[in-house]
Amino acid sequence: MVDGYGIPPEMEHYGCMVDLLARAGLIDEAVRLIETMTVAPDPVMWATLLDACKIHGLVEMGEKIGN
Repeated sequence: MVDGYGIPPEMEHYGCMVDLLARAGLIDEAVRLIETMTVAPDPVMWATLLDACKIHGLVEMGEKIGN
């Protein structure tokens, strides 16, 4: 995004990507994105991941994220 358009990603951009990955069941990828963000994750991102774990039946991953 920075290279192509000169726009640094902000919280809203990261939030959308985390939501898209989580809804697709790509929880590991969403967690990796959060871990590499240039801003600190907000509680909404963590709640998004927990909801996705619930929807996809990923109890162990949900517990890991919750801790």
